[in-house]
Amino acid sequence: MSRLSPLTWIALVAVALMLAAEGLWHWSLQEPTAEAAVGTRRVVLEEMPRLRKKTWTARATLIGPAADTLHGRSIMLTAMPQEATPSAGDVLLLHCALEPPRDTHNPREMAYGTWLRRHGICATAFCPAGHWRRVGTYSPLPLRLRLSRWRTRLVDLYADHLQGTGLGVLAAMTLGDRHLLDADTRRDFAAVGASHVLALSGLHLGILVALYVWSVLRLVRRWRWGRAMAVGGGLVLMATFVLLVGAPLSLVRAELMFIVALICSLMERRGLSLNNLSLAALLILLYDPRSLFDAGFQLSFCAVAAIVGVVPLCRFPRRWARHFPPVLQLKDAAYERLARSRMRAALLAAPDVAAAQRIRLADCLPDSLPWPVQWHIRLRVAAGELCRWLWGLAVMSLAAQVGTLPLVVWHFHTLPVWGLLLSFVVIPLAYLILLFAVLFFVLVPLRPLVAMALKGLLAALVGSVSGVAGLPGGHLRWEWEEMPPFVIYSRPAAPEIYCPEGQWHGALLFSPYGRVARVDGRRPAGRPHRPIGVDYLWLCRGSKGSLADWLHYYAPRTVVLDASLTPYYYARYRHEADSLRLPLYDVRRQGALAVREKVQARGL
Repeated sequence: MSRLSPLTWIALVAVALMLAAEGLWHWSLQEPTAEAAVGTRRVVLEEMPRLRKKTWTARATLIGPAADTLHGRSIMLTAMPQEATPSAGDVLLLHCALEPPRDTHNPREMAYGTWLRRHGICATAFCPAGHWRRVGTYSPLPLRLRLSRWRTRLVDLYADHLQGTGLGVLAAMTLGDRHLLDADTRRDFAAVGASHVLALSGLHLGILVALYVWSVLRLVRRWRWGRAMAVGGGLVLMATFVLLVGAPLSLVRAELMFIVALICSLMERRGLSLNNLSLAALLILLYDPRSLFDAGFQLSFCAVAAIVGVVPLCRFPRRWARHFPPVLQLKDAAYERLARSRMRAALLAAPDVAAAQRIRLADCLPDSLPWPVQWHIRLRVAAGELCRWLWGLAVMSLAAQVGTLPLVVWHFHTLPVWGLLLSFVVIPLAYLILLFAVLFFVLVPLRPLVAMALKGLLAALVGSVSGVAGLPGGHLRWEWEEMPPFVIYSRPAAPEIYCPEGQWHGALLFSPYGRVARVDGRRPAGRPHRPIGVDYLWLCRGSKGSLADWLHYYAPRTVVLDASLTPYYYARYRHEADSLRLPLYDVRRQGALAVREKVQARGL
């Protein structure tokens, strides 16, 4: 067995330290910080709110006295809409309580609280309608907020020519603004495994880099310093785009990978290789060790590793190559012999290797070729380039899908059956949409025509995704854990219960797993002679009065405080339950109430 080199030992020690740091960080996230009482606070929105059915959600920064311990910290704000939806940079006045991010423990849902803490969110807040208002705009605006406002203006330019679902898809694909996407579109893209098309990631940045290389680098490669200047300009444009769209973590990772690839190509080395991929991964993990356990990090690097390993093995078929030559294949052998002799002479006269590599066979053709021969050459070369591009695109898409398939099954518990075939349609359409989006901002006089082309491409993309999503057996889904037969979910916006074996009779739910009395403000008709025996007294949003009043109607074994209760009644009911020494289950703090065992029936 060969001895490991010092560099390998250093890499192994670095990975071990990063794993230890992640373990300590994960352990520290288990216990949430203390709550902040109900009060009036000022926040500035960091992003455009994401609209939902009954609420909107946005990341915000607390602003206040410098001595405030929460000043400058980020929170996740959920509010009910009022007159108008605010935008990034607006200052809001809130009257609400701040709660530490907690995992809801809802079955088959991600650990949302842990995810928030991993991304620097110190608290969550929920504001009903009438508990917040816009009081102005933050000044001076930081760079990220100014870029967010510019991004909103660019979305408005789209809105002048596009509407509906196409506008939301285009804003998400090109600017990372997903607040215009409706729930049906998100569900269709998720069902066919094409959600990565809507979220800015390495796919979009790779397409833009490929367009830049195709349009700029190939034109300046004949100049001595043209390639270096083009690579430098590409790095600047790439950094500007990443900052403009809000610098999401997935795009920052992809940017670092492409920076390494472009620099390696400038040094006459392979841009994409396992060594360069490992270097980019090491730099990312040194900056943020927590990325090692992030699903986006794992998916992006597995996809690139699969592309690097599979694409060189799947070359263009030789049978097709005879019909579509890479550069030149003339029926008249005299022209080809003359061109090759001129090319040999040019290679011998080249001053260095770089100049020799820039010589093409097509540049050595005679000047006076008959026009049918010229058109024949151009058509064959164009057809060959198109076929090779489509072949490479298909191989790359299939390699990325297969390489990330185990992680998709593990993290998302779904297998998009038709999505593997749909990628051959979605990826080319994504190329064309991003190309025409660039032309939309560059060719201002032709903007209406470009918008018409974008409208057709977006309609084809949305139509193909929705059509495949509606096919039977479009995706297979399974769960590692069995769904509990009785669940009271932790939902701050609205109460929700799952019990397929139960039957509702008014405000009472009868089931083998317990009898539930739902309290949402509506009192039963007439007070009974003695309280009705129930297993759970479920206090939800809308319930009023004291807990003692409801005990005249129900005799519960356990009082359940729903996450949708207002802060006032939440604190009041909790205090009264403690005073009366009633068994209490707090959904907001303890997570969803899941019952798996049947209870013994009790009489009324």
